Amino acid sequence: MQLLTFERLALNLTLSILTYRVAVSTGTPVFVKTGEDLFLDVKKNVTITKGSDFAWKFNGHRNVVKYNGGQPYHFDERAVFSVQTFSLLLKNAQKNDSGDYFAYYSGDKDNVLAKYQVTVQDPVSAVELTVESETDSCNLSVTCRTQDSHINVTVRCVDRTCIQEGGGPPNVTTTGASLHIYLQNGKIICNYSNQVSWERNYKKDFCLQNVDSEPGTKTTIIGPVIACISLPIICIVVYLIRKTRNRKSNCAF
Repeated sequence: MQLLTFERLALNLTLSILTYRVAVSTGTPVFVKTGEDLFLDVKKNVTITKGSDFAWKFNGHRNVVKYNGGQPYHFDERAVFSVQTFSLLLKNAQKNDSGDYFAYYSGDKDNVLAKYQVTVQDPVSAVELTVESETDSCNLSVTCRTQDSHINVTVRCVDRTCIQEGGGPPNVTTTGASLHIYLQNGKIICNYSNQVSWERNYKKDFCLQNVDSEPGTKTTIIGPVIACISLPIICIVVYLIRKTRNRKSNCAF
């Protein structure tokens, strides 16, 4: 008899765990920055009757707030519960607050009214972008570094047009963060972001030595050409002036 009771308890516990996993497996993802407030709401009408109660639960077993029509009981001093909307506000969210939250109604029938998968993230760090070029060329080595990640790519510029060529995959160690380098509107841009923040740095006019060399080359070529065209004209004009003067001198005698 005791063995049967134990098996029944074990079965009930297993069913409870499976029910919890099913309940939270499709929870709505919510991301919040470390130190900011977490807000969770219930989009269904809730009526507390005799013998029923409502609770916000964390990871299936820990009560955050419990309410049965009287004074709400807060198990976390940071929690603020609204008896009008049944929403939960958790102040100053920290990383260990990440997990599964669900609004649970217990009465004649138990029902999960809302499900959330909460992730608390630190903001990403600032980015440092460096662009190095080979001597007398626009083959650029571009590196973007953050506090704990980096990425390298190669950029080649020809006739004022730059394209990205190769480069290794980003080395990102922060969970949920992404690091990218791309070209846009004549700029090399590095973008580092996660679901709660982003940082960006960019460089422009990164190949001026080659861009400026083109007008200089044209000036060097055009100068001698103008001189060559002007010199014969000047000589002809001087010759005509002298010839005219000589004729006037002969007429005077």
